Amino acid sequence: MMHHSHSGEIYIVESTDNGQTWSEERLVMSSEILIEKGICTPELPVEARDPNFALLNDGTVILTFFTRRYTTDSFIKVYMMESKDGGETWGDPILIPCQTLNNWCAKRGNIAVFNDDEILVPVYGGGENYPQETAVNILGKRNENGEWEWIRESVLATTPELGTRINEVSLIATGEDTVYALARQPGYLWKSEDRGITWEICGTQGELHQPGLIKVDDNRVFCTWSRPTSPRPIYGKMFYLDQGWEATKERLIYRYPHGSTDMGDPSAVLTNDGKLLTIYYVTALQIIGGTFSNPSDWGPFELSGGGEKWILFEDNFDDYTEDIAYPNPYFTHKTGENRTITVKKETESDNKFIQFYSKYTTGYQKPEIRSKSGIEGSYTAQFDFRFNEATPTEGDKIQEMYIYMQNGVGSYPIHLSLERVILKNSGTDAAVANKELSPGLWYTFKSVRCSNGIYIKVWEKGKPEPDTWDIEYHHSGIGSAAGLYTMSYITSSTSGQTVDIDNIIISKQIEIILSHTSLEKYEGFNPVQIEVSIIPAQANAPIIWTSSDEAVATVEDGFVNFISPGTATITAKLGNIEKTCTVTVLGLPFEISKNGEPWIYLMEDFEDDTADDSYTNENDFILYTSENSLLNVKSDNDNNYLQIFSRYTNAYNSTEIRTRASTSGEYTVQFDFRFEEPTPKDGLQVVYIRILHGSGSHVMHLTDTGLLIKDSSTLFDEVKRDFTPGEWFTFKGVRLDGRIYAKVWPKGTQEPEEWDIECISSGVSTDGNAVFRMYYISSSTSGQAFDVDNLIFSKRVNMTLSSTEINAKVSDDDYQLDVIFEPDVTLRLPTPVITWSSDNPSVATVNNGLVSFKGAGTATITATLGNITKSCIVNVESGPELSDEEAVAEDKALLTEELIKGNNTNLDNVTEDLNLVTSISGGAGCTISWTSSNEAVIATDGKVTRPEEGNVVVTLTATITKGAVSDTKVFNVTVKQGSGKDYILFIGSESSGGAGYIRTITVSGDKADDLAGKYLVVQFTEGAGVDALVSVIMVSSISEEVTVSYQTAGTKVEVWLTSGMPDLVGEDMSVTVYANAST
Repeated sequence: MMHHSHSGEIYIVESTDNGQTWSEERLVMSSEILIEKGICTPELPVEARDPNFALLNDGTVILTFFTRRYTTDSFIKVYMMESKDGGETWGDPILIPCQTLNNWCAKRGNIAVFNDDEILVPVYGGGENYPQETAVNILGKRNENGEWEWIRESVLATTPELGTRINEVSLIATGEDTVYALARQPGYLWKSEDRGITWEICGTQGELHQPGLIKVDDNRVFCTWSRPTSPRPIYGKMFYLDQGWEATKERLIYRYPHGSTDMGDPSAVLTNDGKLLTIYYVTALQIIGGTFSNPSDWGPFELSGGGEKWILFEDNFDDYTEDIAYPNPYFTHKTGENRTITVKKETESDNKFIQFYSKYTTGYQKPEIRSKSGIEGSYTAQFDFRFNEATPTEGDKIQEMYIYMQNGVGSYPIHLSLERVILKNSGTDAAVANKELSPGLWYTFKSVRCSNGIYIKVWEKGKPEPDTWDIEYHHSGIGSAAGLYTMSYITSSTSGQTVDIDNIIISKQIEIILSHTSLEKYEGFNPVQIEVSIIPAQANAPIIWTSSDEAVATVEDGFVNFISPGTATITAKLGNIEKTCTVTVLGLPFEISKNGEPWIYLMEDFEDDTADDSYTNENDFILYTSENSLLNVKSDNDNNYLQIFSRYTNAYNSTEIRTRASTSGEYTVQFDFRFEEPTPKDGLQVVYIRILHGSGSHVMHLTDTGLLIKDSSTLFDEVKRDFTPGEWFTFKGVRLDGRIYAKVWPKGTQEPEEWDIECISSGVSTDGNAVFRMYYISSSTSGQAFDVDNLIFSKRVNMTLSSTEINAKVSDDDYQLDVIFEPDVTLRLPTPVITWSSDNPSVATVNNGLVSFKGAGTATITATLGNITKSCIVNVESGPELSDEEAVAEDKALLTEELIKGNNTNLDNVTEDLNLVTSISGGAGCTISWTSSNEAVIATDGKVTRPEEGNVVVTLTATITKGAVSDTKVFNVTVKQGSGKDYILFIGSESSGGAGYIRTITVSGDKADDLAGKYLVVQFTEGAGVDALVSVIMVSSISEEVTVSYQTAGTKVEVWLTSGMPDLVGEDMSVTVYANAST
């Protein structure tokens, strides 16, 4: 059955020779038929898509499909038809309604048919309460009139980890009420034991296309699908119900060999001759193709040889002394006078083996070994054997070995003799393989218990193992419960006979997978569990864990502890199989170590803002708001905080706060938060946190149910937590080189040592600059709010001074104190600004770390970086007593232009008052008096009055006196003309240059030398009226002369000097305007 053409016609082709040849196609459904049946109209036709067959127990064939209007996704509904004559004729389409998915409903996949002919139909689609694709199972049955009734709808259960999108489900019933479901998305297998009411996940495969399920027998389901990426190769897997989904692996069925193409949508059937036929389409070849296989080709590990051999027991007997009773404690032994098991040695070699001896007396004497512990699940037993004599002709003429793969659990003994191999079930011969073995020759015996089956083969030792089994027997009584492996021997010979056994191996084919094959963590970080997956699952597998270097990393029950920097190999050993994980332990980055202290370079607690006003701190942050996205300051119990509000309209309205300044290197951000309300049902409420700031780059998602970090679509880590709305929590995130960490804990409680989420990515670099961004959205149409408080940005530093104590004399040279950072932060943003101070300037002063000694005593010099202070004690001695002449000479030398200039840059450009000292702190104790050549301009106390016209030169004379000795020192001072205005803008004439033409803008005025933090806003107007072209530039780093350029001669230039970056240019610029000018 297939659908083809752009209008979705469904055709049937048939094979009567198990798929070798096929009939001509026969039309079953088309738009014309749907119009004829009244399902659509010629004006608005629909097409039929994705047909599936099902066979009821009474022989009725069911065909399901869904309808879709051409080129749209409207009128998507599911129908079924019935055929009572093997598909020759079909009844009218029957609508399968779904109230849950009342927007649209489609179907692709097998339906489940139960023993009483109730059917479970898998559909998927969308509804009012299910905006994303959701899978629903509809239970149907015939009523007394033979009409179909739809008696129950149930949503296929999901988990939070899977999300809600589940589609294209295939079902299969395997018992009275048991049904399995395999979905395209997310590629999970579910099991229900109540016909689809409740479900549990029992397997994972990853996203796949068009899954299909067919029943091979009571214990096997064959599964097919195609991979989701081109060329969408076809894969299959045999699902053994008794061993679980993981007991086998997927295998390739067909892949188009010549590049990309569209192919896929496989389905399979078990043909009458016992073959599996998987069909699929291949667009490149314009065919529907098929591949045959045998069910036995799809065996589990134990038969297919997949994985590795886990040796449960092995003995070649070479370690024992010849002629002693076999002592291995793995077995219990049953021996006696006429039944012994003895270690023997070949006469022509050193090879040792064990010999079973039995002698018939009044009954059979049966030496036996039996494993002390039961063996669960599938396993293999293999040994070499040699019958030393022919089968006796006396008595019952019996010489046999008995091998039990599950003694005590249904038994199923294997009888091995020279003439045949027999597998018995309840005393009868269930399977027989005739043999012609020779006494005195060595042979190899191999038996496997696997998936309700026992497989046996015997071949001559040393020759290649045969591909086929001598016996392959299946029975529901052969299970996976623990059974005792047993070997025994009997003979009817009254003189006794022997059989030799060598190289016993009891094993399982398994695959061991570690959840981590490498780990790279910081010392002292949270322990990480290395989980062991064993396929097929093995209960209580005795894994032994070891570390190659416990000084680096230790391990206990798979939990790895990271002790100190270095590399260690963690080994998980199961018998003869070892799996390893390389562990690299790194030293803690300074930012998350206990060293140093955090330098808080930006903090906002909102206490300086007015409650119920809009938040307006644009010095530190860039704010993005709108009518439906607000940033307001609120207050609770005299504590201010920021409330971020978002309302959904026809789209999400994001409210954002972003740091204005960039940060480089490692840094930490911390804040308190509170969700005001729970996330809307089936909606969204999330805070996006970016501490790297790239488009979609390594974004943390904070919700009231947890925290995760993603890079575009890649999920790095996630933690599920209950951040109860109305309660305050604290968030802390840190950016390291190649890593991001974050944790959340209840506000006011002890910060946990462990981090909640970890992102390790080469895309997280500390080389570039970053801004912090936090933005909030909600799907609530009435709006929701998220509260933030105590926003702190910090870098951990170890700040010290080059000296913590200085001992000096007043006459000593200045001493340079340096600030030392570990790690070095001088080249990182923000740039650290150190402020220096002295608590006793009469003893010692400091200028940018340069300490000057002024007088006897003690002073404390302090260097401050934000919240961090470091101090140095300065002890100064007076030194030898000076004569008056020496004192005057010393103070004259100390009386410098630097000392008296005050806040002026120098004495040639004086605009502010001078510092005319009357003595020198820390000097020789002289008095100083002043005279001025023009006291109207500079008074003797240093007061400066700027002239209205022209600059004025004033001569200041200082008289330094000590006792009867005095001397003078003269300073020539130029006082600048006072304009009466702080700032004046002047636009120079137009000249050629730059992009075409240039003008020079000059800043003058009384405060023209104070331009830090100010902006120059320049507007260019080319032309006039409505056709004028207007452009604006803003210059943030300006001097007293700024050159601007433009392209067209005669362009009008307007300029404003402002306190910040304005929102608008013109009359209301929302910032302080100091001066403006225009051409």
